[in-house]
Amino acid sequence: MNSSNRLWMKILLLILIPLLFVPSLRSESQELTQEIVKAKESLRGEALLSHIEFLASSFCRGRETGEKGMDLAETYITTILKGAEVKPAGEYNSFYQAVRLSSLDLGEPLKLQIDDASGCTTATLAWDFLPLELSAEKRVSGQLVFAGYGITAPEHHYDDYKQIDARGKVVLVLRHEPQINDENSLFEGTKSSKYAPYLAKIHNAQKHGAVGIIFFNGPLGTQDSDLANGYTSGAYWPSLEKEKFKEEEDYRFFSFTSSMNLTDLNLGITIPAVVVSGTFAQALVGPQKNLETIQKQIDDTLIPQSFAMNQKAILDVHFKHKPIKARNIAFKVEGCDPKLKDETIIICAHYDHVGKDARGRVFGGADDNASGTSAVMEIAKAFKACSDRPKRTLLFLLFTAEEKGLLGSRFYCQHPLVPLEKTLAVINLDMLGRNDINQMGLLGKYQYPKLFQVIDEINTHGIHFEFNFTVETFLGNSDHFPFMAHGIPSLFLNSGNHEQLHRPEDTPDRILPEKVEKAAKLVLETAWTLANLPAGSQLK
Repeated sequence: MNSSNRLWMKILLLILIPLLFVPSLRSESQELTQEIVKAKESLRGEALLSHIEFLASSFCRGRETGEKGMDLAETYITTILKGAEVKPAGEYNSFYQAVRLSSLDLGEPLKLQIDDASGCTTATLAWDFLPLELSAEKRVSGQLVFAGYGITAPEHHYDDYKQIDARGKVVLVLRHEPQINDENSLFEGTKSSKYAPYLAKIHNAQKHGAVGIIFFNGPLGTQDSDLANGYTSGAYWPSLEKEKFKEEEDYRFFSFTSSMNLTDLNLGITIPAVVVSGTFAQALVGPQKNLETIQKQIDDTLIPQSFAMNQKAILDVHFKHKPIKARNIAFKVEGCDPKLKDETIIICAHYDHVGKDARGRVFGGADDNASGTSAVMEIAKAFKACSDRPKRTLLFLLFTAEEKGLLGSRFYCQHPLVPLEKTLAVINLDMLGRNDINQMGLLGKYQYPKLFQVIDEINTHGIHFEFNFTVETFLGNSDHFPFMAHGIPSLFLNSGNHEQLHRPEDTPDRILPEKVEKAAKLVLETAWTLANLPAGSQLK
């Protein structure tokens, strides 16, 4: 070896040797005691399956949020926990946290009126226009202006509002974004960028002083949700659907479910928002202008084609709100360290599902998510039966209304039972019991490598799952996401999709209880390890 090679070898060793001695977070925490080993071994597939069988049975009617089946599921879960003397962690020393939800439907008055020199035109509800669920409830009026795609994107030197004054006006805007069919588009190719959603365009219109906004689908690009086809996203109204199908032979079997949202949800929306058909939008700009030509000019050149219009628009939007009974379930194992017991490790799952259809078929949700619910229950019971206590508090949460848009976990993050800044980590369990018994989907490796290191070492030394990281595509699809949005390190375990998902066939006989048992043991040991990390440990 020549001197140059020896020099490079010394440099390489100086770099690599320290890496061989990176301290393990797990080795710094206290090792498993005999009591914790016993707690881990007490987790049995048979017990887990028994919970799954009840929660997925016809008694619980598919555990639809706000329905009687959820009441029975709540009673079952809390009865099991009380019998095991698990301590409640909800409001007023109960197992519950009330989640303030309401359903939404069309109210009165409801109007879109266009005034011009020739008179006034009142748009026909459901044929010409529909209010958006994201609309503010108020009456406004103002001159119409066409604002292209309604986008201001400084990094692309694109601004639909640059050549117009939208203050006090009602803006007419295209949905989606320029070049939506071009893979090389500046706006993230054929994927929707942050500028495409309704909410982003509503906020941008407000920023430019608009008092109302009217959306429409352009003649070019995405055609699947034009109002002329009888449906558009973001504007599903059960009362209109019932009226539309009431003459159908099988009408009595149809199911019309209202959307739900948090009662105190504040998205910063202050203006009414409606969507109109492409035909109605073309009538608004008049025969001298062609929307297809205008849209093509914008897409071809990325130069805005905004302009003032001669009409005045009157928007009047109101809704009916119906309160929905919904509750998260909370319980805990208190920490024993005087300095660390106020910090928490959250182990969570959602216990709701999608209910049943009008034909009476129960969508039991054995895997989704009676499996995760049963694991959280049994892990809590195992810790409670153990005489050893973790240093930090273990907080167990079963969320309602996950299937309605993560509403239970979103509400918790807005109204936490324990301050979020005291939450060290979250482990979310959603669908644990299907597919390959030796594989488990895991999200968190790339977002929180230190947290992943803990669970990976435990898995390597005892559980031996082959982790599958394709669940990264489910980033925003389960209850870990609101916590991640608040900056809390989170893990998400999920055994993957299957053909029975959200179908009546998601039944207990298809569950692999041994796989749910393995997952529960992995989570128990991970929670114990995290709860006993030294003070000041960071997992981000």
